[in-house]
Amino acid sequence: LDHLWDITCSTAPAPSSSAGGGAGAGGADGDGDHTIDDIQTIAAYFHDVVYYTIDGGLSPDQSSKLTGIITIDPTDATAMSLSPDIAYYSALDPYPAMVCDVFGFDPASGMKLDPFHGMNEFLSATIAVRCLQSTLSFRHLVAMTACIEATIPFRSNDEHGTSPSEALYNRLVVVRNKYSSQLDGTSSSGRTLTLTDADLMQMVRRAVGLANRDVGNFAGCPSRFLANTWALLPESNLCFRQSGRPATSPTYRISDYASALTRMAGFFSYLDPAVIFAQFRGYPTNGEYHEMIGRAQQNLKIAQTYMKAKVLAAAVLAALAELSGGDCPMTLFVGDMPMPKTTGRDVAGKSSPPRIEDCITVDFPPEVTIDEMAFTILRDGRDGSSAFDIRNSPIATYIYGMVGDEGLNRLSPYAVTPMDATSAKVLLGMIPNRVVNEIATAASNIATTRSRNLRIVAMNYEESDL
Repeated sequence: LDHLWDITCSTAPAPSSSAGGGAGAGGADGDGDHTIDDIQTIAAYFHDVVYYTIDGGLSPDQSSKLTGIITIDPTDATAMSLSPDIAYYSALDPYPAMVCDVFGFDPASGMKLDPFHGMNEFLSATIAVRCLQSTLSFRHLVAMTACIEATIPFRSNDEHGTSPSEALYNRLVVVRNKYSSQLDGTSSSGRTLTLTDADLMQMVRRAVGLANRDVGNFAGCPSRFLANTWALLPESNLCFRQSGRPATSPTYRISDYASALTRMAGFFSYLDPAVIFAQFRGYPTNGEYHEMIGRAQQNLKIAQTYMKAKVLAAAVLAALAELSGGDCPMTLFVGDMPMPKTTGRDVAGKSSPPRIEDCITVDFPPEVTIDEMAFTILRDGRDGSSAFDIRNSPIATYIYGMVGDEGLNRLSPYAVTPMDATSAKVLLGMIPNRVVNEIATAASNIATTRSRNLRIVAMNYEESDL
């Protein structure tokens, strides 16, 4: 971690965030300038070095830098509290106390840290300060900590109507008064330099710029936004980080896939576009701020339809698996990941293995109403690629194209997880017979060990009702 300082001193552009980031519509400056200053660059490198629950704990190096700052319950590794020693030793070691004050955390009370309310950002900021406290001035460490605090995502105004960025400014005023001896400096002419209100406002504007950059994908290209979403899935789903033969045979089960997508769909359905981006006293401008919110709102609408179709497709596969022998690896039903597209064959001269979409006949009814952008991304694929899933979504495309928005909304409540035999029969019974028959027949050509059972299921839905 200490070596990151050498990296941030270079002229390389700031890294893309792993939490929805990369420069989107907002950028670091409200006027569309996508430049990023040194403090933002350092904060961007450090702001997500800790993902406690996802990483399964702290690394030895992280634990060493957090010694005396946190306490972990020996009976419950997920229960973490601030150490009262932070306040006790603040006169000798003010750095951890300063981070607590910027975040608004109270170490004297042994406050419990919440992974959904700033724990990872606090731990990341504390490690950043520990790494750089002998390199950066106290003033710069405060500014960097403020930037990292601002990247805590999706926060509403508090009960008094105070925005997160305004609350951050108020805490920085307290920090300025409490740590004046560390923050004050002397100019080359001998004049005492103190942090002014304008300095603090600039700190918050810088923090807001980084925070908006971190979630910029929400206001970007819909296909890229969904690609970024897919890139995040392995972080919270261990099953997507494990595979058999790399890039050809992921080992997760259909139920794993359905559960992961259901959670992501739930997140999109409840996320308020108004809490994605930050604004502080006219920065970014009202026009820029509302434009970002509007684009995020449009992307979320597309994403909700996209995810509904993906969840429904996964539920149909889960239902077919349940009725033909039980849950199983996804590849049993859909086939292995396709070979990389070069000359159509891999280096050994072998063609890509057959997949379920090769066995589906597409003939969409003209009367259905669909979201054209969501359908296009389902059919043509998200931007980029992932090791655990293909870019496009042929089964979801087929189902959505056949049932349209009305059918998708009607069927979504029946796409439950976990799937049992009763739920499977209810779901398949709500879907047009032709659709179930087509998918079950296609799956029988791929899942050869279940071919007979899947053909029996398909026979039960032979009569077309479209």
